[in-house]
Amino acid sequence: MVKRILVFTLLLAVVSISNAAGSDIEAKIYGKIHLSLESLGDGDNSSIYLSSNTSRIGFKGSLDLEKDLVFFWQIENQVNFDETGNEFASRSTFAGISGNFGKVLFGRDDTPFKKINRKIDLFSEQIGDSRNIAGVGGYGFNLRVNNAIEYQTKDLCGIFGSVLYVPEEGEDDASLLSASLSYDKACVFAAIAYEQHGSALTEFDDRTENGLRLAGGYSRDKYRVVCSFETLSNIDGVRDAARSTFGFGGSFKAHEKLVLKAQYHRTPGISIDGDSVDDTDASLISAGIDYPAGENTKFYAAYSVARNENNADYTFVGGGHGETVTPDPGDNPSGVSFGFIHLF
Repeated sequence: MVKRILVFTLLLAVVSISNAAGSDIEAKIYGKIHLSLESLGDGDNSSIYLSSNTSRIGFKGSLDLEKDLVFFWQIENQVNFDETGNEFASRSTFAGISGNFGKVLFGRDDTPFKKINRKIDLFSEQIGDSRNIAGVGGYGFNLRVNNAIEYQTKDLCGIFGSVLYVPEEGEDDASLLSASLSYDKACVFAAIAYEQHGSALTEFDDRTENGLRLAGGYSRDKYRVVCSFETLSNIDGVRDAARSTFGFGGSFKAHEKLVLKAQYHRTPGISIDGDSVDDTDASLISAGIDYPAGENTKFYAAYSVARNENNADYTFVGGGHGETVTPDPGDNPSGVSFGFIHLF
C-alpha cells in the first residue's frame, strides 16, 4: 500500500511539474467512475448487487522530440469503488513514439479486434455488453494483452489501420496477431478485423485459432444504428470447430435528456466440420434508457436476458462489468440495472 501511495504521489508530481512547465511537455489525469445497483439472476436464483464496472484512473503524457517526433506514455489502473484493492497499471499501459508515419507503442493494450467492437456496443461495460456472447470461446477474442508491439496509422481521411503483435517470448507457437482497418467519418463507421492465436495458446495445442469480425454503424440526428458479424474457427485448437455471431442495435434520442436503446445478438451455436452441435445456440437481448445529466455524466437503466438452448450457458453480465452470474446449461439468466457513469 505504501508503494502504491508513493507511485501515485510521484505521478501527481510529474503531472503538476509538467503542467507548470507549460512548454513542449503535456500530461494529464483522466478517469471514469461507473457504479450500478442491480438485481442479477442466473436463471434459478437472483440477488441484489452493488457493482463497480471497470471504473478507472489514468495518467498520460507526451513530449515533443526532434524531427516532428513525439514520445507518449499512458498508465491506467482499475479502481474498485465497491471493494478494496487492485493491481497498479492493471489496464492499458504503454509508451511509444508517434510522427508523420503514425505511431508505434509497446506495453499492454486492447487488441484491434476488440477495439472495433467497443466502437459500436450500445451497452459497453453495462449488463448486456456484447462481449458476453461475441468473441467467447477458446483463448478469447476480447483481449487486453501484455507484451504488445502495436503500429497504428495516422487518420487518412477517416481511414485508420492498426496491427498488434505479441511475440512468442521463448514458447513455440505462442504468438498473437491482431489487425484492423476502419473508416470513421461524419456519420458512418465501418471496420474489419482479424486475429490469430498461436497453437500454444489453445487448450488442445493442435492448431492456431482465428477470428474475423465486421462492425458498422450509422448516426444521423436523433438516430443511431449498429451491426456486427464475426466468425471464429479452430476454436481451442480443435480442427474445424467454428462459431459465428451476429448482432444489431439502435438508439433514439426521444428527448434532449432521454435516449432509448436496444441491442440483440445471436449465435447459431458451435459446428464441427460443418455439422452443428445440437442445442448450442443462444441469444442476448438488451434494452435500456440513458439520461444525460451533464457533458460528462449520465444515469441509466438497463434490462438484459440471455436465452440459452439446452447445451448453451452464456450469460448477460460480465465482460467489463464488476459482477457476474454463471448459469447452468439451458438456463436463461437475466437482470435489471440502475447506474451512473462519470468521466473526468
